[in-house]
Amino acid sequence: MNQRTLFIILGTIVSIFLLISSGLVTQSPMLKPAEAQGLTREMRNWEFQNHNRYGTNHNPQTVINKDNVQHLELKWIYPLPDSSDASTLGWESALGRVERSEGSETPPLIVDGFAYVMTGYRTIFAIDAATGQQVWIYNHEFPEEQDLSAAQGDLPVRPWSLHVHGINYFEGRIWFYAPGCKVVGVDALTGEKTYELGPTCANVPGNKNDPADNHPAGEGLYRDPCSTHIPQYNPDARQIIVNCAGASEGTWGGRPFVAAYNIDTKQLLWRNFYGPPRYPAEPGWSEELCRNSIGWMAGAEFTQRASGSLAGWGDEGPFERATKNEYSYKYWSCDEVMEKCPECLANDWIPGMPNNYKTGAVWDGRFAGGSGISNAWGHMPIDPETGLLFFGTAQPGPDWNETFRPGPNLCTNCVVAVDTATGDTKWWMQTWAHDGIDVDCNMNTLWGKVGDQRVVMKTCKSGISVGLDADTGEPLWMWDPFSVPTEPLKRPEEFDCSAPANPMDLALLTCLNQWCDGVLGSYENRKANCVNVGLHNRYMSESDQAFDGTNYITSVMSGPSYVFAANTLRGDPPGGTGSGVGVRNVINWPDMGETSNIRNNTVYSINAVTGEINWSWYRAESHRGGIIVSGDVVYQNDHMGYLNLVDATNGQLIERKHVGQPLTSQPTMGADLNGDMKVFTVFGGAKHGVHGERGVGNIAGPGGGANVPGAIVAWGLPDELPVTQEELQAAEDRADQAEMRAQQAEAEAGAISPISYVAIGVSVVLVVVAGILFSRKRNA
Repeated sequence: MNQRTLFIILGTIVSIFLLISSGLVTQSPMLKPAEAQGLTREMRNWEFQNHNRYGTNHNPQTVINKDNVQHLELKWIYPLPDSSDASTLGWESALGRVERSEGSETPPLIVDGFAYVMTGYRTIFAIDAATGQQVWIYNHEFPEEQDLSAAQGDLPVRPWSLHVHGINYFEGRIWFYAPGCKVVGVDALTGEKTYELGPTCANVPGNKNDPADNHPAGEGLYRDPCSTHIPQYNPDARQIIVNCAGASEGTWGGRPFVAAYNIDTKQLLWRNFYGPPRYPAEPGWSEELCRNSIGWMAGAEFTQRASGSLAGWGDEGPFERATKNEYSYKYWSCDEVMEKCPECLANDWIPGMPNNYKTGAVWDGRFAGGSGISNAWGHMPIDPETGLLFFGTAQPGPDWNETFRPGPNLCTNCVVAVDTATGDTKWWMQTWAHDGIDVDCNMNTLWGKVGDQRVVMKTCKSGISVGLDADTGEPLWMWDPFSVPTEPLKRPEEFDCSAPANPMDLALLTCLNQWCDGVLGSYENRKANCVNVGLHNRYMSESDQAFDGTNYITSVMSGPSYVFAANTLRGDPPGGTGSGVGVRNVINWPDMGETSNIRNNTVYSINAVTGEINWSWYRAESHRGGIIVSGDVVYQNDHMGYLNLVDATNGQLIERKHVGQPLTSQPTMGADLNGDMKVFTVFGGAKHGVHGERGVGNIAGPGGGANVPGAIVAWGLPDELPVTQEELQAAEDRADQAEMRAQQAEAEAGAISPISYVAIGVSVVLVVVAGILFSRKRNA
């Protein structure tokens, strides 16, 4: 055999080998497990609502990436069935609307090839992620009688909440909060309930639950399932950690706490209160919190106000600003706060005490008025090095009536760090004190490590994002997009209808946004001027955020502000007439017109350590739900029915995939039983007023409405990706170069026949093409 023949044979063998490796030659129809695809457990699974224990919403896989994500195609749809129980399980919320349980807002979990999703009425569906076929259904049993005294005994709870944000997977179970302040675990393989803990809200110290109070506005009561989110898992200490807070947004609630139980024995290990006891009142509770932990308080010129208002507070009292949205956003330590404003922490939450308002009621000085923190929100990550637990807290209750909760209202609108070994509070950062406009720190809190720096990241409803040192809580950076006039985000005051009827009414604006007492001087002035008015600024973030290991990616939305007026005067003491939240009317609705539907949203990529803005992506639509990042792609759901795909390296839009129904929950990502990566979206569930009339169906005004069942949608790459012109040209160029090198080698070895050149050329082309396909196969 001469050299020329050997060269041709070897080239042909290599070509055939690469063709087989690349999949051009049919292989046996065996399943390819995820491990064979090089996918780790973290890549192929999405086990927590926000992917992992740290709440980062980041999947490190690269199979679906910014170079091929535009080719995602619909693989299957699983319609969620409606429920005959959904219409009977609704309850009338404090906002005067009936909340229903139909549909789902829980991002699908992906575990070992199966997808799991739960509806508002606590039904869980297990679905084969490869085919979309149902595997099992778990139906949660509700008490037949909704009367609390009969169904829940003496538990201090309101009727069950049918609005739920997520589920988690650990210890082989799907976990969620259930009515009766219960924690439930369902076997992920069989769909059988195998674990139940609780009630966790029974016999809570300092949570006065006196029937004589009549609970006209929910004071002392908990939201029945404790939270709209999920319990956390601390495997190192065998702990299951639960969060339990206020009854409902807009009302007062029970004393908020986070608690740890031994997951095996169900023994209560510790309970951490991040709000004062309701009875008996403890005037020094906030001051003691400052002394025993590291505390930080943020604010604009040491006061709190709505973005765009002209009201300010200085040494001489209230003043009018010359311009809007030009202010310094700073933070102070507890020591600095007590030095600059000693009365701010004294008698926090307690009406009728010195420096606080006189209500003229038997409550004066005896109760910590509101002392409820509405709801318990978001993922709670744990630092694997220190064992610190981090979580965000919601706004004080009631939202719109500040009369009975003077002071900064610690620890509302906070990021809190708790030692999981002892339950002690280590540090806290209050992003907005004495909240009068509903800017809670909802959704996920994130933990990450960049180099040696451990960072806790959070975006609150105010739109303000913070990066905090995980050990001390001291801000590494703070980003308020509304403080930068050049930002593309459109502000509330840019809508003609955003301010109250008389935006120059300094008393009204200051009253709604005051920090310390004494702004108006007397309770009667306050009661007469503005106690029955609430302001809801639609600049906010109500989305789970993401962290890719270097950059924090957040979503902020803006729109017109709604100004509410209650149909009853809410300044009366609890137990008296008009003390409830009442029915709210939007007093500036006629002035809003078409602007009531206007929303805009900006996604920011922020360096997690320095706070430097890498890029921003703006669009004139709203967003609620969440964002995830994977393969250098940012995925964002869209209430207009789009799944937006944005390049995570530069903020450029890659593609928009349309579902045809509004998406109000974040997507997730994982591998099916064949090892094929998929992206999952869920639609249906609640209507959200943040979308105006562009939500699920038609919403006439702020608020929500009846839910719809919806479906789960699975997206994946096609079996064969189309070859682009650029790839073809590159392949031809490489083939030409390879053929030239082969001819040169043959010339050096001696002359060969034209047939040999043809064979060599074909072989080279096949090798190059097979190499392209093989490389693509490895990446997808």
